[in-house]
Amino acid sequence: MIWENWKFRWQKALTACERIGGEIRKLKIKPKATDAEVLSVENKLGFRLPEDFRQILTEFSSSIEFNWYLPDIKLPDGLREIGSGECFWDLNRLIDFEAGRKGWIESCLEDFDEEYDLDVWNNKLVFLYVCNGDQIALDLNKLPGAPVVYLSHEGDEFHGYILGNSFTDFMERWSLLGCVGSEGWQMLQFMSSPTSGLEPHSEKAQMWREWLGLDFR
Repeated sequence: MIWENWKFRWQKALTACERIGGEIRKLKIKPKATDAEVLSVENKLGFRLPEDFRQILTEFSSSIEFNWYLPDIKLPDGLREIGSGECFWDLNRLIDFEAGRKGWIESCLEDFDEEYDLDVWNNKLVFLYVCNGDQIALDLNKLPGAPVVYLSHEGDEFHGYILGNSFTDFMERWSLLGCVGSEGWQMLQFMSSPTSGLEPHSEKAQMWREWLGLDFR
């Protein structure tokens, strides 16, 4: 299955990072979720999860943790904004993430002016909280595909950018980049437009992959 490619790329990225003196965390892949566990979360959320995300949870893993860092590594010109990488999802955190998304919408109604596109936050399923307060989510307005979108808590230029056409498509693109840091300013380097998705075979991506030593396709 396609996630076997992801596992291979994650391990290769960790090895590559460690080889150049970076810091890594042990890859954590939990067992797949049962249908009953997924249904329990869906009942609490009040909707069914997008089908490809549901399949990954029930046939691959209920939770992933993947991290690497380049704290003291000098990168070449054009890549110096890159400093870390990660991948995360967890079935058991989806309810908390949904509560956080709704709470952010409520706070935005009071704190932001009309220029901030609050609609981007509506009807989303957040699966990853970025360390700077942003979020990455599935767009439930566009089922069955449910594109992955970036949600900026400060309304940065990449607010609402489409990172992949579905969860599976996003993971395929992202893993080819070694799951480079989830902050918008890191991901934006590998996108040519708000709807392009991550572009793992772009000129910039090729430069990055060659420098780090990601010799997979």
